[in-house]
Amino acid sequence: MPLSAPDLPATPVDLTAIQHYVWTRYVEHGLPEQPLDEAQALMTLEAHHAARGLDADAECFYYGILAFERSFAEPERSTQLLRRALAAFCAYRGQTSHDFVWEAVEDRYEETLERLGVVKRAAH
Repeated sequence: MPLSAPDLPATPVDLTAIQHYVWTRYVEHGLPEQPLDEAQALMTLEAHHAARGLDADAECFYYGILAFERSFAEPERSTQLLRRALAAFCAYRGQTSHDFVWEAVEDRYEETLERLGVVKRAAH
């Protein structure tokens, strides 16, 4: 599903600040120093990647992680957000070595596939 450029928020958020926030909150599972409007941050990342393309940015995983996490906060948009996360995760995985596995992405990638009904996890 290709991205389309949404209207930018009235007060754009710096990409570096968004990346720092996502890393701290969702990769390190810490408390970010600065609060961030995640919906606005997601719109900023969407606009950024719509203009450049996911395949052109190895840091598209930030977009995937935030879209994945927002799918829990916005259940009415869950499927749409999961599809966006999947596109970002696939683009990121395509830019990394097949020998490289990063759990912060792979776990969310697998859960995204499961939640979208693409694959089912084996019973333990």
